[in-house]
Amino acid sequence: MLRYFQNRGLHFRLLVYFITLILLPVATLGVIGNWVSVKTLENEANDHTEQMIGQVTKNLDFYVQNVGQTLQLISKNPETERFLSVNSHTAPDQRQSIEVEVRGMLSNFTSTYPEIAGIIIVNENDLDVSNEMYRVARNPLTSEEWYIEAMNEPDKPHLMSKPVGRNITTNMNYSPDDVLSVVMALHGTQSERYQGVVLIDYKLTKLESLIRDITLGKSGFIYIMDNNGEIVYAPENTIVYRMRAEWLQEHNETSIVKTIRNQRYQIMYTESDFTKWKTIGVFSLSETLQDVTKLRNASIILVGMKAND
Repeated sequence: MLRYFQNRGLHFRLLVYFITLILLPVATLGVIGNWVSVKTLENEANDHTEQMIGQVTKNLDFYVQNVGQTLQLISKNPETERFLSVNSHTAPDQRQSIEVEVRGMLSNFTSTYPEIAGIIIVNENDLDVSNEMYRVARNPLTSEEWYIEAMNEPDKPHLMSKPVGRNITTNMNYSPDDVLSVVMALHGTQSERYQGVVLIDYKLTKLESLIRDITLGKSGFIYIMDNNGEIVYAPENTIVYRMRAEWLQEHNETSIVKTIRNQRYQIMYTESDFTKWKTIGVFSLSETLQDVTKLRNASIILVGMKAND
């Protein structure tokens, strides 16, 4: 082949040299340019996702802190303290008077905060008061898991997503999938002994407003997972229910790539120090790099046209 090239005329050899000088930079720049473009788009997508996740986590922590403040206000209310002392020996008319006062106080909270779906207070004597909630069976509410958890760790509010299996129902039209329950133990101002629990069901519309308008690429999304691996809130899509909680526990890194329905997805997340919940961002790498693929194909076509010339 080399001898054949050397035996050809000067005009032919100059033409080959000239074409090589043209094609080599084009091909080299095409490869390097595509690689640089891919890395740039990946970095931009990751930076945007990380920023959005941080924003949602910060807003979520702020929201839960406000919920905690509402619980504190209820716990320090004089009507609440009086109800905590009610027992089976309390005179019926006195008990009724206290419950009327407590219901009025709770009504003020639900009127002020429309995101509250219902509030119930249960004291250590298994007596409860609420405007919206009531027990389903006669089984003691003090034996309920949410009551016991709050009493075992009384110094903080407890978050419970999808509160199913409770011995309480509501006259409001919502299901466990529509609310987030928050419970906290209560004690009076005159005693440090905890004497009951307050439970509030919050509508998920508030969490939805934190996430609804956030987009990651063309079809990426952000969702929230609790410390038990259950989805607290997620926008409607076909990918989120194919996510596995163990994916976010088997790696020390906060960014992984997984194949879902034959497409590669970038999954980034962070865990809140306050709630211990994870805010997770998911987007398709195929969609993100679609523009780079178009650029690469155009480069190949351009190189082919140059070669034909």
